[in-house]
Amino acid sequence: MMIFVNEVYKVGKCPREYAENLIKMFSCICPHVSEEIWQRMGHDDTLAFEPWPEFDESKIVEDTVEIAVQINGKTKAVIEIAKDIDKDSALAQGKEAVNINGDIIKEIFVPGRIINFVVK
Repeated sequence: MMIFVNEVYKVGKCPREYAENLIKMFSCICPHVSEEIWQRMGHDDTLAFEPWPEFDESKIVEDTVEIAVQINGKTKAVIEIAKDIDKDSALAQGKEAVNINGDIIKEIFVPGRIINFVVK
């Protein structure tokens, strides 16, 4: 809840639906204060019988992943790439992220995990 409140301070505003859901969750910690805020928000009924916010698992799916870029097994950089990126694009981004001195003998890409360049 504090992360949410800090983000609202940064943005400077909060949609009413979000504020109401925050008050619902706050009610288990501070029920009397929450009831007062709920009434001041214009509700005539009690907060105790309101349904809790629904969890939507699709909202937490991430589109990007952070992976290590290694040269000869030693991490030289960490980059953020799309989760479903193809091998060639991932290797190109990996090469941009590190300074490779020498000839690349082998390129290893494990999706969502690592990019490794074997250099001689």
